[in-house]
Amino acid sequence: MRRRFKPSAENLALITSMLSVYWPDISATLLVEALDGLDAGSRVPPTLTMAEAAEALRVTRRTVQTMLKDGRLERIELGPRECRVSAESLRRLIAGETTNEKGV
Repeated sequence: MRRRFKPSAENLALITSMLSVYWPDISATLLVEALDGLDAGSRVPPTLTMAEAAEALRVTRRTVQTMLKDGRLERIELGPRECRVSAESLRRLIAGETTNEKGV
């Protein structure tokens, strides 16, 4: 059974004011809907398509393929010819953190 997120009005106002710096158009309703959508038992790591990763890095899809091949980005296989890029590995790459044993 899913639990509905029910914060107090005071806490909701505090949370939305803190998040408004990062998310200017946040509203109390939007926050509650987002938190209701979370299901701790079935969290799947966020992923991006190769095109989305390429756009985020401002490189070509071919460069993203190379980064997946050499381990700079984490590949998530969906099938024999389809994969996604781990959003967390993309974040680490942008932050300058190493993502594989070679330090690449």
